[in-house]
Amino acid sequence: MTSMIQKGICSDRVRGPSSVNVDLLECPICHDLLWIPVACQTCETSFCSTCIDRWLADNPEKCPNRCKTYIKRKCPSFIVKLLAQLQLTCYYRSQGCEQILSRIVDGDNKSTKCLVDVIHFLINHLQQLVLLYMFVHYRGLLETHFFSTLNSTTTA
Repeated sequence: MTSMIQKGICSDRVRGPSSVNVDLLECPICHDLLWIPVACQTCETSFCSTCIDRWLADNPEKCPNRCKTYIKRKCPSFIVKLLAQLQLTCYYRSQGCEQILSRIVDGDNKSTKCLVDVIHFLINHLQQLVLLYMFVHYRGLLETHFFSTLNSTTTA
């Protein structure tokens, strides 16, 4: 199940032979793979940093595991090492990218070589340029129309 809370990584994206039990690497809040993980100092349960931040916004200082208080600590190193062993399909696999990612602990779930990602970036950039062009172009037309209307009313 992919969470709508944060941009987690669905365990369905794990590929290749792996001795890692993916179930041990799921966030207990969103049920996706841990994404930029942190842990509770008391119970040592790991959470996605975004998930626990949102949880704490609604439940200040309370651990989802009902510890007395939640104190953030670094995720245990063995969890980080297990995450580093996973190989994932690119986020844009459904759109044709065949890249396999071999490191997800740094907070990136897309391939840096992914052409689909580059295309999405370029489309977004072009949309921004078109909006800027339209703003400048139509602003000029509106100013010209406004000043011509203003001049015709002052000379009449």
